[in-house]
Amino acid sequence: MRLISPAGTRVEVGDEFGRELLARGYVSAEPAPEPDPVPKPARGRRKAAPNGNSNTG
Repeated sequence: MRLISPAGTRVEVGDEFGRELLARGYVSAEPAPEPDPVPKPARGRRKAAPNGNSNTG
């Protein structure tokens, strides 16, 4: 379990000990990392291939 001390230090502790510290208010839980955004497919016309051939086949 990852926690953040009052001084801002991130610490890794066991789950049971971490829950006890959280319950007593000594530390705060580290927020879960946000998932990476899913890239959206490109819109519009496709660019010409580098060799000058068409992309349509």
